[in-house]
Amino acid sequence: MTVYKDFKKLFFIVCLIGISLLTFSGCTNSVAKANAAVEEPEITSKDIYFKEVFPDYVAEAKKYLAGNKTLNQDYCILVDYSIPSGQRRVFVWSFVDNKIIYKAHTMHGPGGGSTREHAVLSNKAGSMCSAPGHFLITHIEGVTIKPSFRMKGLDAENKNAYDRAIMLHGAALVDHSLRKKEEYLPIDAGWCQGCITTSVYEMKDLKRFIMKYPPNIMIWSFESHHIF
Repeated sequence: MTVYKDFKKLFFIVCLIGISLLTFSGCTNSVAKANAAVEEPEITSKDIYFKEVFPDYVAEAKKYLAGNKTLNQDYCILVDYSIPSGQRRVFVWSFVDNKIIYKAHTMHGPGGGSTREHAVLSNKAGSMCSAPGHFLITHIEGVTIKPSFRMKGLDAENKNAYDRAIMLHGAALVDHSLRKKEEYLPIDAGWCQGCITTSVYEMKDLKRFIMKYPPNIMIWSFESHHIF
C-alpha cells in the first residue's frame, strides 16, 4: 500500500513537471511571436530619401525663398526627376504645416537621350528635355484645351523657359499609363517636350491649389541622384 501511494505521488510529480514544461514552452513561443510582431520593418531606399535627402532640398528651397520675398513664403512645389516616373515625384510642400500636402506624377521630356527610366535635363532651346531650376508659376494659360500654366525661369540658366513654352499641365497619356500601373511613364514628344506633365486629374487638383494664391508660387525641378 505504501509503495502504491509513493508511485501515485511520483506519477503526480512527473505530470506536474510535464505540464510546467509545456506551459513554459508555450509562453516562450508566444513571447517569440510577440517579439517578431513588433520588429522594425525593413528600411527602404524611399524611407531613406524622405528622412535624409528630401529634407535637405526643403531647407534649400526655404533659403531660396527667403532671398526672394516676392515669392510665396508658405508653399512651394518640388520636382525630383531622380524618382522613377511611375512614382509620385511632384511634391507640394507646406512650410506652415512642415509637410508634403500633395503628391503628383510627371512625365519627362524625350530629348537628350532620355529614356523611360532616366531623364536628361536641359534648358537648351529645342532640346525637348525637362528643364531644371527654379520657376515662377504664372496664371497665364499655356493652352486653352486643358488646365495649364506657363512658367518663367528664375535662374540665369533657365531664363528662356517662357520662350520654350515650359508649362505645368496635365496629359491623358499619364492617366492611361497610371491605370495600367506601369513602372515608368512613357516619353512622348506629342505630350511632353520638357514641361511638368502630370495626369489630368492631378492637374485639376494642382490648379485649384495654385489659384488660391497670387501668381507667386515657386516650383523647383532638380535631380537628387538618390538611388531608388
